[in-house]
Amino acid sequence: MSNQALGYIQKLAFRLRGSTGTTSSLPTDGWPSVLGTPTPQDLGAYSLLPALSEGISDNETHLQDDVLDGSAGVSILDLTSRLPSGPVELGARYSTLEQIFAAALGFEKPRSTTVLESPAVTSLVTSTATGGTITTLVKTAAGWTPNAYEGAFVRMEKVSASPNAVFEVRRIVSNDATTLTVTPAFTTAPVNTDPFTIFRVATHTIECAKNMHAERLADLMSLPYDTTKWLTREGVLGISRSPVGVWEYQAAMINKLKVKLSPKDGLTISAEFVMYGYDIRTSSRNSSAATWTHNPLLALTSIGGSGAQTARQLRRVQFKDFVIRLGTYNTSALGATDILGVSELEFEIDNGLATEDQDTKNGIYRIEPVRSKKRIVKGKITLPRFNDSARIAALRAETAQKMDIVSTGPNMFLAGPPGTHSLEFYFPKIKLMAPSVSVPGPAPLTEVLEFQALAPELVVSGMPTPSAGADNSEVFVKTVSLYPFNDFMGQQTTT
Repeated sequence: MSNQALGYIQKLAFRLRGSTGTTSSLPTDGWPSVLGTPTPQDLGAYSLLPALSEGISDNETHLQDDVLDGSAGVSILDLTSRLPSGPVELGARYSTLEQIFAAALGFEKPRSTTVLESPAVTSLVTSTATGGTITTLVKTAAGWTPNAYEGAFVRMEKVSASPNAVFEVRRIVSNDATTLTVTPAFTTAPVNTDPFTIFRVATHTIECAKNMHAERLADLMSLPYDTTKWLTREGVLGISRSPVGVWEYQAAMINKLKVKLSPKDGLTISAEFVMYGYDIRTSSRNSSAATWTHNPLLALTSIGGSGAQTARQLRRVQFKDFVIRLGTYNTSALGATDILGVSELEFEIDNGLATEDQDTKNGIYRIEPVRSKKRIVKGKITLPRFNDSARIAALRAETAQKMDIVSTGPNMFLAGPPGTHSLEFYFPKIKLMAPSVSVPGPAPLTEVLEFQALAPELVVSGMPTPSAGADNSEVFVKTVSLYPFNDFMGQQTTT
């Protein structure tokens, strides 16, 4: 019996496709070359989004003609294009939005010019292996406490043209004094002297990319370990409308990302998805959405064997968690005197993708969207009280500003290891566009500041710096969370 009274249960999931070693498997000509076959970037664990609403539509366009055949006009209706797109609104929660930010901005800041991924914040162990299998890593005479690293992650760190399990991240299911047992299996078994790191909490610093289409890493920055790697800024978007089934789009990009902060709703995020290739709702890939989950670590009752390290469940980013600072654009860091009392704030990243492009090879479907104009990052700040004319004076003097928006949540664990939730937005250089103080009547005056973010020329202390070879980013997004992967390295698996 269908659940007509209660409606349908809806789930949304998204996963970046990650990097690939050959150009032939990249969807640069239209759609992915292999359909109906699960890949390491297929939807599954770590893919579920904290969705509030969804408005994806096929957006079919029909052309109607009246044919005169000697009698009354005969109407013909022809399908000329199918351009699926639409907004997805998300409730901001720590540990669940890294892939959305990565897809919208386009690049994750590396630790160095030789290692393309963000660092672990709290490294529990940094060492080298003495051996292992595809499901174990062995460190002779390590002296580890049994199951001390249960639920943590191990990341292989080797930099080589012929790596062993290079940069792979795996979850630790158990350990004894010398051996980690992991899931899923490594691609290649660790060998002697392979470096590795054990960690629970990771930092991700995501910055704007010059391009939004597929890009060869060698054209972006110098990486000695593999010159055939590519970045892809598109992913798989799945929509489950139980009990009807799953709609899955294998090629989806984010054209616009809107972030809004208010006392009533906290932080909400709206992503405008643009799909290309084609809708594969009838493909064999459309399996049950039961495998779509948040970080599996959050589902564990405890981690660390002893039961003392209980992970907090998904935590919402709240209005009260934020501190917003605004100051004059220069090289010094923002401080306590720059804190701004804000009642509302919103900004939008517009990637300017060409979303109407089609050709005869792709038929009625769009080709891969690419940037057709300069990226624009702009926003609006509302102050609850008008105190002085400092912002208006900065506008008139054309004095550039800088701003950061920092949210600090609770510790990720009720007890045990340190690791505080954090979500931060950095704007190294902004220009105030239209400060205004309207008088609505006998009420307190509010001040509204419209701004646009610019690519900074200076290195602003206290903010992330652009990566070598990358664009000078107008905005950086930084998270501290339990999410262990670099989204552009294809580190995720279906389990």
